[in-house]
Order: sequence, then C-alpha cells, then structure tokens
Amino acid sequence: MGLLPFLLIAATLSLHAATLEDAARDLTRRMAPSLSPREPLTLSVQTLVGHSIADIQIVRRVFTQALGNRLRLPADQRSSISVTLSQNPQSHLLIVELRGTDDSSSVWMATFETASNEGTANPAVQLERRLLRQQDARLLDLVQTPKGLLTLDGREIALHSQNPVRRLETFALPENTPQSRDLRGRLVVENSTFTAFLPGLTCRGMLDPQWRVSCDTVSTPFLIAPEVMAGFVLQRNFFQHDRFGYVFSVAVIDGQYVIAPAAAKPKLLDSDFQPLAILPTLGSDFAAACGNALLTVTNSTTLQVLQLHERQLRPASDPIDLPGVITALWPSTEPDTFLAITKDTTYAAHLVTARCSR
Repeated sequence: MGLLPFLLIAATLSLHAATLEDAARDLTRRMAPSLSPREPLTLSVQTLVGHSIADIQIVRRVFTQALGNRLRLPADQRSSISVTLSQNPQSHLLIVELRGTDDSSSVWMATFETASNEGTANPAVQLERRLLRQQDARLLDLVQTPKGLLTLDGREIALHSQNPVRRLETFALPENTPQSRDLRGRLVVENSTFTAFLPGLTCRGMLDPQWRVSCDTVSTPFLIAPEVMAGFVLQRNFFQHDRFGYVFSVAVIDGQYVIAPAAAKPKLLDSDFQPLAILPTLGSDFAAACGNALLTVTNSTTLQVLQLHERQLRPASDPIDLPGVITALWPSTEPDTFLAITKDTTYAAHLVTARCSR
C-alpha cells in the first residue's frame, strides 16, 4: 500500500498538536525508539499542498536539531527519513516515514493547526501597504511628522524630508548604547516633542522651534498598549511589565488582554488578568486591529488579521506578503494603521492599513 492511501485510513489515529513546530517535535520523539544508535540517516522534507517554504524550513530545523550529526548525504545503503506536509478536508497533516536499508517502513503522523496561510472567501478586513522609506542602516521605528520622517536606527535619530528626499537633522546615539542582535526601539511623538525608547537608553527631543536631543542611560516604560506601560529589558528584545512579566507583545481587544510571554505560548487574559485561553497558533509579534482582532506576523514575511471569536483566532483578512523578513511591527499614529519594518538587501518601512468592515 502506498503512503497516501495509508494516510486516508490512518488519519483518525494520528496525534493532534497545536502548531506545526509542536507536531514536528512530537514526531521526532515518537520516532526515536525505532532508530538504531548512531545509525547514519538521510532526511528529506516535502509539501504536497497548502504549505509554504517557511513551513518546510520549520520542519527541517526541528528534525535536524533532533537528529544532529547522524544526518548524512543520500546514499543507497542508508536508512532514510521522509517528512511530508499535507492536508485532508479536516486538518493539516505532518507525516514521517522511516525506511530502513532492508526496505522496511514505519509511518507516524500528526495533525496540527495553522493560521499562517488561511484565507477567507469574504474577508472582513482588507490590508493595504505603502512603502515609506528604505535605508541601509538598521531601521527600528519611523514616524511621519509635519516636519518630515523621523527615524530611529541602531546608530542615530534623524529627520528626513520626503520631497526631495534628504536628511534635515541628525543626532548620533551615545557610543555606549547597549546593542543586541535583535535590537528593538520605539519612537513616540507628541506635538513638537518626541521620545526614543531603547533597551538601556531613553532620548528626548524637540522638532520645533529648534532641533534638540538629549539621552539618559535608563530603560523608561512607555505605553505599549492602552493602559499598559512596559520598558525594554537591557540587551534583550522583549519588555518587562509589572503583571505580565517578560513579554514580546501585548494587545487589548474587547477589554481583554492578549500577551506573548517571552518563555511561553501566547495567551488570552480577562480584564482582571486571569487566563482564559492559550492561543497556540499566534506568533509573538502582533497589534490590536479593528476592535476585536489582531494584525499579526504569521510567518517571517507575511501579515494577516486574525479575529477573536469564542476565545479562538480566525482569519479575518487574506495574508499579504512583504518584501523581506519582518523585523518590527508597531501601531502607527492613526487608528488601524501600522508600521512594519522589513529587512532584505536594505531595511524598509511600510505603512500598513487595515480597512475594517464596521
């Protein structure tokens, strides 16, 4: 019997996992007792339908970590592990086949949930994107002001005109500014003043009547969501909050809190901060949109709006692809507008607008 007919028979026997990564890890554990000690293995990963290159990369990373230095290049006299991403009418499937040198075969499978590539026939939200700026330096945040584009990168705060494009003002960050691989920073503008927040550094400045900036070596809390104040953790890319602890993101929707803890899966909390549900398909980078939904990074290059319904997240928009890896997602100055920073050959800032059905 071939593999695919077998799947139709055995699908009801498969293990269910919350995410693709969880399914892959569960299958490596279930497969482990069937592997001979120190036996060299080959690994192949394929998708039949409905999954992206990013999904393949997730699976390959998990299996490579689990198998370690046992992996070899394909050869006739080696056992092989074939991993296939597929789906049936009820769920997404991850199937592992171990084929021995004697042509024996063992198969394991798991079903899993995904929100990353789901669309909807009649999306409630339309997403639009407009490029604001590109630059070589690492871009952390950007705000449109009456004076021009205010930018924060890993080295400076600068003000730029758009037509023509040129630098108007600049302020070099202190040389001892703490740096990290995944540095995050936030700009907040109020009238003619602004504040730049970074891990271990807070800079305050004026746009009018004269450009002026000064900095203090301290992580100052700021508003990361309505009534939620938190500050960056030194040499880390997450926040510290009095109630939530270490978190990557916080959003408030329908009076409830959605948080992405630094060391746990995202969760939904009620207005008294009591847990209501785990949100296993949600990533760590998101912002509130359209009242009861989230604009979220669903894989490294894709944005999608997910709507909260009965403590579960469902797609409310078609996903949109951005030209590069998304390194930051911030609410912008107008309702249901957002700033997405991407990195490809250069850094780029995009204004993303959610057109909500009211």
